[in-house]
Amino acid sequence: MDNFALIFIVVAALGLFAFWKFTQFIIKVVKKAQPEKSDSSKFSEGTSTLPGNFNEIVNKLEKERERLYNKTKGLFRRAFFRTWFFIACGILLLVATLTDADKLEIAAIIGPLVMSAFIALIGGGIYTLVKKGSNSYTFSKKLKKDLVSQIVTFVNPELSFSGEAIEKADFDKADLFNGSVFTSEDTITGTIEDEWVSISECEQRNSSINNRSNTIITYFDGLFIQLQLKSINLSSPLKFIPVYNIDKNVLKYKIRENSLRFDSLKILRIKEEDEILLSTTKYKAYSDNKEEVQAIINEKFLKVIDFILGKYDYKDVFISIHGDKLYLALGWNQDMFETDAFLKKSLIESNIAEKVHQDIIFINQAIKEVNLINKMHG
Repeated sequence: MDNFALIFIVVAALGLFAFWKFTQFIIKVVKKAQPEKSDSSKFSEGTSTLPGNFNEIVNKLEKERERLYNKTKGLFRRAFFRTWFFIACGILLLVATLTDADKLEIAAIIGPLVMSAFIALIGGGIYTLVKKGSNSYTFSKKLKKDLVSQIVTFVNPELSFSGEAIEKADFDKADLFNGSVFTSEDTITGTIEDEWVSISECEQRNSSINNRSNTIITYFDGLFIQLQLKSINLSSPLKFIPVYNIDKNVLKYKIRENSLRFDSLKILRIKEEDEILLSTTKYKAYSDNKEEVQAIINEKFLKVIDFILGKYDYKDVFISIHGDKLYLALGWNQDMFETDAFLKKSLIESNIAEKVHQDIIFINQAIKEVNLINKMHG
C-alpha cells in the first residue's frame, strides 16, 4: 500500500505540473494567433510633440502601476498555496474525525490532498483573474482621466473625453449592422466648425442565447463617428459600402443539428433591390428611397465619399447618412485608449503617452475628413 501511495503522489504531482505547462502553452498559442492590430499611424498625416508636463503625468501613473504590480506579482502562486493549505487542512481534519486512527491509511490522505490541489488550482486561478481584472479596471480609469482626457484637449480644445458609452439607439440609426448585443465605451464629444460630433468605440454582436451554435458572432468592432449635418436630412438611410465588405457580407459558420453543416448570417443590413447604380466599382450605395437621395448624390458629393472610403483602402469602413446625421463605422481591432503594458512593462518604456497622442491625432483627423460633407454643402 505504501508503494502504491508513493506512485500515486508522483503521478499526481506530474499531472499537476503537466497541466500547468499545458495551460501556459495554450495561452502562448492563442496570443500568437491574434490578428495584427490596427495602427492609427498608418492613416495619420500630421504629427506633433507633447509638452513636458505630460512627462510628469506619466511618471505619477508609472508609480501607481508599480504599486499595483508589486501587489499582483506572484499572486497566483500565493493564492494557490494558501487555498490548498486551508482546503487540505479542512478535508484532512474531516477525514481524521470520521475515521478511526487505527484504520487510517495513507491512501485515505493522498486522495483528499490531490483533490484539494485541483480545487486550489482552479480557485487560485479565478481569484487571480478577478483581482488583476479589478486592478486593471481601476488603473485604466485613472489613466484615462489623468492622461487621455488631457491629451484629447491638447490636440483639439473643442473636444473632450468622457469615457462613457453611447446608446444602442444611436448606433442603430446608422442601420448598418445586424446583431442584438451592443457595447460601447470611451466616447469623445465636441464640435467641429460649430457642428456636433461624437466618436466612440463600439461593438455589435449576436445574442448567444438565440444562437443555436452557442457561438458569439461579432458583426462590428471598431470606431463609430456621429456628425451633425448642416443641410442634409434624409428620411431613409443612405449607405455607402466598399465592395470589399459586400463580398464578406455573408458570414459562414458551423452549427450542430444532428450533424455538422454550414449555415450563414448576413453581417450588413443591405438589400440588393435598394442598390443605387454608380460609375465606380470600389463601393456601392443603397437606399430604399432612391428619389430622395438623388438630390444629393452628385459628382462633387461622391468625390468626398470616395476620398473618405479611399483613405482606409476601401476596407472595413462604412458610411450611412440618416436624418440630419452622418455615421461612419471603421473596423478597428485594437482598443484606442488601453495599454497592453499594464502590470507588465513600464509606461515610460512603452511610450504610452506618445501612443495615445498618435491615436487622438488620428481621431481628430478622421473627424475633419467626415466634416468635408458639411463644407461641401456649407
